[in-house]
Amino acid sequence: MSVQFLAKPQRFIVEPAPGWADVTLEEVRDILTAPVQTYKFKPEANLEGSDIVVSGCDFRQAMELVMRVTTAHDVLWVAGSKRVSARSEWPHLVESSGILEFLPAGQGIQLSVRVTHPVAGTEKEVKDTLKAFMTKGGLTVEPKASQGAQAVFIDSQKNRTRLCVSMGGRPLYQRGYKKSLSGAVAPLAEHHAAAAFRWVISEFGDDVITSMREGHTGLVVPFAGTGTLGFEALSQVLNAAPALTREAYGFEYWSFVPRATITTIRKRLRAAMVSGRAPVVFGDLNGDVVGMVRENGLSYQELTGAKLDITAFENDFLADPGELCRDLDGVFLPLNPPYGLRLAKKSGGAPIYAKLGPVIGDLGKRYTLHGYVLCPDEASWSGVLKSLKKGFESRTRHFSHGGLDIRCVAFRLIRR
Repeated sequence: MSVQFLAKPQRFIVEPAPGWADVTLEEVRDILTAPVQTYKFKPEANLEGSDIVVSGCDFRQAMELVMRVTTAHDVLWVAGSKRVSARSEWPHLVESSGILEFLPAGQGIQLSVRVTHPVAGTEKEVKDTLKAFMTKGGLTVEPKASQGAQAVFIDSQKNRTRLCVSMGGRPLYQRGYKKSLSGAVAPLAEHHAAAAFRWVISEFGDDVITSMREGHTGLVVPFAGTGTLGFEALSQVLNAAPALTREAYGFEYWSFVPRATITTIRKRLRAAMVSGRAPVVFGDLNGDVVGMVRENGLSYQELTGAKLDITAFENDFLADPGELCRDLDGVFLPLNPPYGLRLAKKSGGAPIYAKLGPVIGDLGKRYTLHGYVLCPDEASWSGVLKSLKKGFESRTRHFSHGGLDIRCVAFRLIRR
């Protein structure tokens, strides 16, 4: 079994954070062209629809991709592909894929089915058939809503049916560094935060990362929440892969996966980290939230091994923005105001966004600024753009989160 999967190139599907496909494609290509180990094949990554398809890929290299990618929801391995034209052929698809042999019987399996051309049965009929066969084969199929460590996806179209297995098991944005979580509504997922930071850097130049590593630019997160915006930016500055903070991935439980390879990849990822001397400052109006992000900061440092100057304290950013900023030449400022993604549309938060421009402008008199603002609707977006004064360059990017069309407004000071 191990020879079958490890000795020949495989095909994988990378699911980006919604709206960030091009950003994720660039990250996937960067990872594949600069692996931490030597692999047999030279894979290709291309955009197909809203997904990224990686072909000709060494299975071990795909494991590394899963452990490093920051802007993806999941990576799916195409374990089987064929044309299915009759219901009797579904069991053969499962059997030939080998999943009955390598998936752990003790873990619950989530099974999802999408049928766009029901020649061989409706979605319910296909799912019932597969569930019965997989259960008979020794696997435990759980309800779709369950959060098991293993997931199997069937995608059946007119001329092709693919059986895919989740490499992550649980979503890849579940990083593992947060020990304290808030009850905030619709918090921004980690892969969105990673994509936003990566996009801003690509738009305005990676000299910001160099400046942060050298200690000239500080990372200041005024509306901290549980720290997502800050920790995801920090991970890219330090080149700290998600695998350093996450306990395990779904593929680590598969019987044919070489444990030594997983251990080696983690060791090399840790060795690939770089030092960063920039101070990291979190602020929030809510004292309880400040305590949470402080605890998460300690957890992040313990898991990554990074030695950082991380502080967190209560602050009203709109009233006193300078309290959070250090006496440095530059500040990177990711902003997700409390009336942003934490509340629904038309929540009355637009005035806060209108106040951000003057605050950012005031900071621009003392610091070289880069950053971004997340806006949940047209009013908040318009408020930010109208309030930014001359001397700033801004660009807007749309992405989807929690049913909302989010505007990510990147900005930088161009005259000081």
